[in-house]
Amino acid sequence: MGPSRIDHYISFPPNSLPIHNIWYDRGTITVGRVPLQIKDIMPQQILDRLTDKQAMDFIKSIEKPFKDLPHLPEAIPSILVKISPWLALVGGAFGLLGALQSISYGIGGGTAYQRIFSEFAGLPAWYFIVVGLLQLVSSALLLLAFKHLKNRTTTGWVYLFWNMALMVAQSLIGILAGLGGVVGFVVVTAISYYLLFEMKPFYGKTSKATEAMN
Repeated sequence: MGPSRIDHYISFPPNSLPIHNIWYDRGTITVGRVPLQIKDIMPQQILDRLTDKQAMDFIKSIEKPFKDLPHLPEAIPSILVKISPWLALVGGAFGLLGALQSISYGIGGGTAYQRIFSEFAGLPAWYFIVVGLLQLVSSALLLLAFKHLKNRTTTGWVYLFWNMALMVAQSLIGILAGLGGVVGFVVVTAISYYLLFEMKPFYGKTSKATEAMN
């Protein structure tokens, strides 16, 4: 299978030139003619830390409040597990585009829509840079999770957990910047983690994360 191509307009300072043709193929993202390895965004040392015993113990502590809640019918998490690899792949690709746009705007580029939205919401440039960097890492995790989710290893599920943690961080930053409310944030976060932990039993093939979890 050849590389996937996404045509998109992204402008970067100082010349604000449009960059077309974003390619993703086997862990390499090419923006224009510049290749970027996902391992440059998420080095193996960090990935190992995300799946070590200390990280798994932290995940267990987050899971505790959800263990005694009523469980969904098995068919529902089963469907989520089946489509999760493809959701991760698509979400990672489009999340990458969004991340590059946010960072671009934060350092002086960006699209007209972003400038209008920023002026309307009164958002500072730092908001776009920080959210863009978080989204960049989050997208890399989703792309890395794809094959693990297809193979239903615990590592894939763990990457989804940390991706969600990064999404929570983005939402918190949005609240600090005046976007969204606390009540909605709490409800959405609780439901998201509930669904994620309902999916967990479907993953368990041998991996470092599985060993650390036990």
